[in-house]
Amino acid sequence: MRKLALLPLLLLAVSLIAQTAKPSPGVPKLAVWQVTPTASVQYDPTVWKLGTMDDSQVLLLMDKDKAPRADVALNVTIIPATDEMDAAGIIASRIAKTQDEKGVATLSMKEYQAGDEYGVLFAYTAQNDKGRDFVIGRWSFAGDKLDTKSHSVIEFEGVVPISKENDDIMSKINAVIQTYKIK
Repeated sequence: MRKLALLPLLLLAVSLIAQTAKPSPGVPKLAVWQVTPTASVQYDPTVWKLGTMDDSQVLLLMDKDKAPRADVALNVTIIPATDEMDAAGIIASRIAKTQDEKGVATLSMKEYQAGDEYGVLFAYTAQNDKGRDFVIGRWSFAGDKLDTKSHSVIEFEGVVPISKENDDIMSKINAVIQTYKIK
């Protein structure tokens, strides 16, 4: 009789355990790239590899055999503010300077939201020194949470060669930038 009284309780416990969300084995766990002590992004380690290029940390896109590609990278630059310019001024002056460069064609310039953070996306085409065409996406954020008077700018730059097989790469870069957050 006592065992029968415990049966409903046991069935309730089993049903609650069965309803507990479990991670899907097909969904990779995201890795964290801590770009400053207070700012980070997350990336899929089955798509990206954290590496270095010119002594700076970068995310390198992996090709089909999981080798890092040398022609596609996402890097980050921390730009300190000056006495003359705050974060908004730095972002505007960097865009203007890039637009003045020979061979640069603006594709997009718009407000960009990554979670709770707002920034500017500036996308353009340019050629490298070998004459190869690239699309460059530059995502710039004030270095302090939602403060355009910030003392720094955190700028992500994605560089992708222009070719048909690279059409989906900007969406992969965008997936990383969308996870950007400041503590």
